[in-house]
Amino acid sequence: MTLEKKENFSEKVLAELEKVKQTPAWKFKIKNLLFWILWVIFVVFGGSLAVAAIAFHTRFSGWNFYPVTHGSVGIFLLDTLPYVWLLIFIAFLFIGYENFKNTKHGYRYSFAGIVSFSLLCCLISGFVLYSIGVGKFLDEDFGKHLPFHHPAFEQQLKAWQNPGRGLLTGNVVSINFEIKTFVLQDAAENFWQVDGSNLVEEDWQEVLLAEAGELRLLGLNLSEVENNFIACLIMPWGEEMRGHGLNRSFPICGESNCDLPPFPDQKEIFDPSSCEGLPGYDVILRMKTLK
Repeated sequence: MTLEKKENFSEKVLAELEKVKQTPAWKFKIKNLLFWILWVIFVVFGGSLAVAAIAFHTRFSGWNFYPVTHGSVGIFLLDTLPYVWLLIFIAFLFIGYENFKNTKHGYRYSFAGIVSFSLLCCLISGFVLYSIGVGKFLDEDFGKHLPFHHPAFEQQLKAWQNPGRGLLTGNVVSINFEIKTFVLQDAAENFWQVDGSNLVEEDWQEVLLAEAGELRLLGLNLSEVENNFIACLIMPWGEEMRGHGLNRSFPICGESNCDLPPFPDQKEIFDPSSCEGLPGYDVILRMKTLK
């Protein structure tokens, strides 16, 4: 390249540089602030909401009874994990990472460092929100409008409404102490005549009366058509289930104020020792003993 051409080239470069306008510093500051705000929105706020919902759902999924309702912890987790909230949490964490990386000094930190810091912020703020009841609201009130999400208590009720597995839940609508029988209305509003001859006195007095008739039953389903059930063990729903459709009162029946059909003679169709072979029988019995 000749000297003249070099000079012409230099002049063109200088001319182009003169056209370039310097970006004001305040624009960089606003851009940096915007990325931080987005990180706070998606991680500290959005991620913490997801953590609060996951914490509530996990706690009230029925861990104590998984040997009874599901048989193994693996099947229990597959059935009860809050997949929707987990996906929301992962999405918020990823978006938060992208925004943090684009902050002024974000490039200095590794992927693991940014994710770990974001995760820690999510967990701390999430458990704070959970402790003040936000998790309950998100799982039940807001969560019931999320596609493919089922609140924790709804899943528990579904797991216990499985007569074929020997599980039944519902409200006691009438009791006849004379023949040790009571009528249970399940979540589908079907009526079950339950033989409680094998229940101990403590079950009748403390559970059927004191717990307002809200029950989980482990027993034998004699006939799905006739809805006859033999109760081996019963457990009340705890206080956390109040307000979930299991809080109706029931009349106490005497000799003349109940219209219950006669129950079959259990000695001809049922061996009480059959209760001991039911899945989860030992688990519930141990829980009742430790109460």
